[in-house]
Amino acid sequence: MIGYYIEVMTSMDIRCNVRECLERERNYLYQLVDTYGLLHPVVVKQSQILDEIINIYNKETEN
Repeated sequence: MIGYYIEVMTSMDIRCNVRECLERERNYLYQLVDTYGLLHPVVVKQSQILDEIINIYNKETEN
């Protein structure tokens, strides 16, 4: 588990643990896909947010 706290802009816009952010934002993406479909701009934006969090997570777990 990563002990670092970072500030990221998420759907909830709060400080959070990277792993918690990943799980929450992934679930939010699934909800958006169910509501809007894969190609809606809000879904694409949420996917980009999730990509950023995944990149942060990968950087943190490299060590």
